[in-house]
Amino acid sequence: MRFTAAFAACLAALVMPACRAANAIDVTVDAARDKAEIFFDAARPFRFSLLSFHNPERALLDLEGVGIDAHLEEIARAIRAQVAAPRVHGISVHRSGAHSVRIEFAFDEEVEPAVSAHRVKGGHYRLALLLQPATAGPAPPSAPLSPAPGPFEEALADVTVNGQPPRSAVLLERADGKVLISEADLASWRLRPPSAPAQRKDGLRYFPLDTVRGLSYRFDRSTQSLSVEASPGSFETTRLMGAVAGFSKPSPPPPGAYANYDVFFQGERGSTTGSAMLDLGAFGRWGAGDTDFIGRRDPAQTRVTRLESTWRYDRPESLETWRLGDSTTRAGAWGRSVRVGGVQWSTNFATQPAFVPFPLPGLSGQAVVPSTVDLFVNNALSLRRDVPAGPFSISDLPVVTGSGEARIVVRDALGREQVVSQPYYVSPSLLKQGLHDYSYEAGFVRRNFGLASNDYGEAAAVATHRFGLTDRTTLEARAEVLRHRTAIGGSASALLGGAGVLTASAAVSHGSLGTGALAAVGFAHEGRLFSLGGSAQYATDHFTQMGLEAYGAAPRVLANGFAGLSLGARGSLSVAYAGQEFRDRPPIRLLSASYGKTIEGLGFASISVMQSLATPRGTSVALTITRPLDASTAASAGARRESGGTNGSVEVQRSLPVGPGWGYHVLAETGRSARDEAGLAVQNNVGTYTAEATRSRGSTAYRASASGGLAFLGGSVFASRRMADSFAVVQVPGFAGVRVYADNQLVGRTSSSGNMLVPRLLPYVKTAVRIEPADLPLDTVLDSAQLEAVPYQGSALLLRFPVKRSSGATFKVLLDDGKPVPAGAIARLGSEAGEFPVALQGEVYMTGLSTGANQVSVAWHGRSCAFTVSLAAGDDPLPDLGEFRCRGVAR
Repeated sequence: MRFTAAFAACLAALVMPACRAANAIDVTVDAARDKAEIFFDAARPFRFSLLSFHNPERALLDLEGVGIDAHLEEIARAIRAQVAAPRVHGISVHRSGAHSVRIEFAFDEEVEPAVSAHRVKGGHYRLALLLQPATAGPAPPSAPLSPAPGPFEEALADVTVNGQPPRSAVLLERADGKVLISEADLASWRLRPPSAPAQRKDGLRYFPLDTVRGLSYRFDRSTQSLSVEASPGSFETTRLMGAVAGFSKPSPPPPGAYANYDVFFQGERGSTTGSAMLDLGAFGRWGAGDTDFIGRRDPAQTRVTRLESTWRYDRPESLETWRLGDSTTRAGAWGRSVRVGGVQWSTNFATQPAFVPFPLPGLSGQAVVPSTVDLFVNNALSLRRDVPAGPFSISDLPVVTGSGEARIVVRDALGREQVVSQPYYVSPSLLKQGLHDYSYEAGFVRRNFGLASNDYGEAAAVATHRFGLTDRTTLEARAEVLRHRTAIGGSASALLGGAGVLTASAAVSHGSLGTGALAAVGFAHEGRLFSLGGSAQYATDHFTQMGLEAYGAAPRVLANGFAGLSLGARGSLSVAYAGQEFRDRPPIRLLSASYGKTIEGLGFASISVMQSLATPRGTSVALTITRPLDASTAASAGARRESGGTNGSVEVQRSLPVGPGWGYHVLAETGRSARDEAGLAVQNNVGTYTAEATRSRGSTAYRASASGGLAFLGGSVFASRRMADSFAVVQVPGFAGVRVYADNQLVGRTSSSGNMLVPRLLPYVKTAVRIEPADLPLDTVLDSAQLEAVPYQGSALLLRFPVKRSSGATFKVLLDDGKPVPAGAIARLGSEAGEFPVALQGEVYMTGLSTGANQVSVAWHGRSCAFTVSLAAGDDPLPDLGEFRCRGVAR
């Protein structure tokens, strides 16, 4: 189908203010079952650019240097009528500048648009836009006639592509004047090889240049030069990543173990109670194990209870974890988390912290000349990438979750800019297309956790599996199998454009109560200015699932909702609702609202209201003002009114630092729950200690606690603060008092033996651990002051810094007649390869000396001598050892 838009407007050239004649455009649509190709033919060349976006799917084609009249909507209607695949739900054509037109496409599926430009019969300029689903694969260019076989004439020429600096290449010229280029040279210029048959010569494949779509050339035999002009679509696509998902391979840990302890005492009215927690762990190349115990002592009895015991084996390269022992099942969309003793196999995205499992928007386009792409997310620059000429694709743009706006600026080497604004919606509740997220558990249900050490009930098997069907849809299946009851169900989450994510779930169960069913629906929208969401779940009388009381039924209705509004400098407002309806007791319905605002000179003020909508009804109102005093200290004041009366409070709190230091808190509260409280916390390299006192209603209570740990690593025992996640032992052998930093945060100083335990490292995250060179003596040599630590979860690393004493000294070398050895002579220490030049007056500065006798030789102008230098132990970093003579050698 063909139609013509003969535009009558004048086009102002950059170098000529005069008007040019109208550039008539013929638009042809060639539509097939699974793709569509749109051709724009004009009498003269015009500039163009193509940008496409993913999540949501959108493409923009800008045409510059064409006339504009009232036929724009006619173009849109004609294209819309012809293009059936890929699925298009919107096409618009509008003026984007004085002499430019923008054609926008909105798709219901992922599309790979491509554009190419070339001359056609009659000398007309043709721009071809290809639209096809991304799953269709790259479209082959137009298939020209097969070139006839040789003979060929071989030539070495300077080749220039789009005006870039020339490169030398071997060409083949056929008798008919056509030029062939090798496949290797096409690849070096990033040009797409044509679909035409190749000619072989000397084992290499050659293609006729005139079969490369969108390419024109001119070969000058007199200068042996080839000039190539290629449209952007002729080049291979440059693929870049926006969010860098680098994988830092963790270092295998040496065998080791640790023990963390927490001890707590409380005394009130002559009675003393105490409790303690002990965390024991071991690790090595085959994983890490951990078990916890809690002990309680009161006047009546003393009892010890085991909490969890688990051995885990992480496989970061495949994003999965095996657990043997106690574990917690995945809840999924409609399930409940339950402790199980047995085995668990699950994905673990935390083993690659930089990996993003949910879909992110993408950008693709074509650059006529090398360009720079800038991405602004909510008006903040978050990405800058340089792209060469040709198609480019940037996947996983680094945007924040929720709704927002991405502004893309494409700036070419000539300074021309193309600015496009693109709304997006990103939800962490979705999975990327083709990605799996699963958890499978089998074992025995844990009962009375925290009260009994080994109370395991019926056998159970649980499977939860999520799958990214597309970037917009994620499916989930879940099954719970126990001896006397079974539940199975599924859910689907779908992205509704920029509106949010809709989730629907359904499940059925069968057990001693009979057969039951559950249905749930939820929606969530998160935005910079406004957020809204909620969910509702309904269960029939006989529906049961894990996590409920033995053979108990699920609540009849669970409902919640929220709404939030950001008012900028005027603060923020939020409203929330939560309700539950049971079968055997009164319902719970709570409505709450809060407002917060930063008040200059006062601090952050917030007011919240909570109302019970069920019996018994009640209302509570709370007002709080918080003001930071410095980086670690804050003061707050508040008041609360409820049915029992009104309370007021004032508190000042200083937080503990990362390393050694102290903190405190002081609290005064009036009203029905009047009390006065003060506490002090102290932290050093081996523990954290707190002491608190509270006076309320004429009675005083005292509390004290201590926590710390012991690590067993490398054949040594290290005392430390409580170790969490992962840790490392820094070794600077023989050097005490050296400051140790982790990610530029001071952790502490090395002990008298030169060791320092860094108690908290994030697993699978590269952490820079460094020492302070200024704390080392002057006579030391340090190859590197910083090491990179990437530990496994629940394990440790030994970080040994290569520090050694230089054992330097100065001395003077004299000849037998008392005159100095000539300047420029070379001194050597034993058989070492190092050379030390002799300065004026025979002065030598030499390092690497050992305590005791050292053999030194000096050579110059074919003469040499040797002698023994003795170095005594001492604290002088650069001793002067005196004079040494070359016996039997005179000037």
